[in-house]
This record gives sequence, C-alpha cells and structure tokens, in this order.
Amino acid sequence: MFDTMGPRYGRVLREAERSVRALNPDFDLDRLTDDTAPLIAELIESMVNRSVFYQRPSLRKAACLLIADVYEKQYEALDAIGELRRLEDIYYRLTR
Repeated sequence: MFDTMGPRYGRVLREAERSVRALNPDFDLDRLTDDTAPLIAELIESMVNRSVFYQRPSLRKAACLLIADVYEKQYEALDAIGELRRLEDIYYRLTR
C-alpha cells in the first residue's frame, strides 16, 4: 500500500486503525491477538475506502489479492473462529 499511497500511507493507516478500534476497542495493530487479528481485513478495507479516487483501483486489487491469499491459506483457522463470513463480506465489498 505504501507503493501506491506514498507518504499519505501513515496518516491513512492511523485513521483506518481508529475506525477499526471503534468496532473493537482492544484492537492494536502493534499487539494483535487471536481475537483482534481477523480485524486486519477491516483495516485494509478502511484504508482502501479512505484513499483518493484515482488510487482505489490499484489498492482494491492489492487488498483483494491479500484477502484471497489469507482466505486460502488460513481457511480452517478462520472457519474455526467463525471469521470466514466477515472475510468473504469484505472481499465482495472490495470487488464492487
């Protein structure tokens, strides 16, 4: 994402982290737990949504690839903790 957003990356990341923390106050990007790690997908979606219009297509593509990779590699773990649906929902919102 830094390659696409450049110096704005840090500000957008902080804003996205604040929005995810509104969903779960325990979310801390520096100290992920089993409960908060699945919220990374929410963070990615928030960053894409906060980017300026011309940057969104490349960010959406990168985000979709990342989420698809996590989905494929961690399917059983995500299923065990009931997070498959959330990841699927985020993926489909990003592909629109």
